[in-house]
Amino acid sequence: MASLALTSLGKSFGDTEVLRDIDLEVEDGEFLVLVGPSGCGKSTLLRCLAGLETISTGELTIGDRVVNDVDPRDRGVAMVFQSYALYPHMTVRENMAFALKIRKRPQEFIDKHVGDVAELLGLTDYLDQHPRQLSGGQRQRVAMGRAIVRQPDVFLFDEPLSNLDAALRAQMRVELKKLHRRLATTMVYVTHDQIEAMTLADRIVVLDGGNLQQVGSPSELFDEPKNKFVATFIGSPAMNILAGEPTSDGFRGDGFMVDVDLVPANGEPVEVGIRPQHLTVCAGDGDGGLELCGTLEVIEPMGWEAYAHISLGDTPIKAHVRAESLQGFCAGDQIRLTVDTGHLHFFDESGLRLSF
Repeated sequence: MASLALTSLGKSFGDTEVLRDIDLEVEDGEFLVLVGPSGCGKSTLLRCLAGLETISTGELTIGDRVVNDVDPRDRGVAMVFQSYALYPHMTVRENMAFALKIRKRPQEFIDKHVGDVAELLGLTDYLDQHPRQLSGGQRQRVAMGRAIVRQPDVFLFDEPLSNLDAALRAQMRVELKKLHRRLATTMVYVTHDQIEAMTLADRIVVLDGGNLQQVGSPSELFDEPKNKFVATFIGSPAMNILAGEPTSDGFRGDGFMVDVDLVPANGEPVEVGIRPQHLTVCAGDGDGGLELCGTLEVIEPMGWEAYAHISLGDTPIKAHVRAESLQGFCAGDQIRLTVDTGHLHFFDESGLRLSF
């Protein structure tokens, strides 16, 4: 196992700057997830850690070694890619043993180690089969097994579950979580999937345009986003953003008014954020608190819960509510929503979140 430290790390391709001054510490045994939109630099950062891309500026330390100029094979890292990249002519056993054979380990050691890892991943019954005989989830486990047998200090995962169907992704998330607990090894994981990030990570790193936006636990990023980008990127469905303007009474927008005692005093807010989970369909005449009134456009049933798409003036919003609360409503109906005012987020003109 090993810790990681990135100090002012940058990466450029010619005149194009892909990563800018990334400062980050990954604790020994931590599960860190990198998220961000396509092109934000998360896979490039992972490849810099692996040694597959050269670092343009800054310093990378693994354990107590600066590894900027160390070959990938000597860094003590193992990488699992989005594609399984298995040798089709080799059996599962041969695929998993390949790295150990290259290092000329004794056959007895190879057999034992491959057998132990196969048992850990539930692959014992498939050791003599070829990749074409396996399901997608089994192939991905073989790819993980091939990395595990190397006994690296750090595991790097580049969107390893994106080729799997939804049910298999959910199953593999659970297996990855169990695997991390058993191995207690440092893992850095790249994904664009919100659910993967929130369920797997000890901490999440949010990147945008090559810049580090925020680092924190899943709950910290969800409850206390640093800026509007993080607020709208973390969480599914995304946070609703409503424009408005400060007044002597509080904060006023199209169809709503936030009392002054709910508005932060350290700045002039220009937008308020409300998560869909913090909206409730109003029953009866309401309780006099903060309410929104709009036109119901679409209902997405999700079993016991539902997503309600609502037009609030010219602003579309989404509410994540209990399905039973939408019974009797149809598209085109007027609908009133109460807001959990304890979870309001205000943002200034630059997009920074204002705190109380």
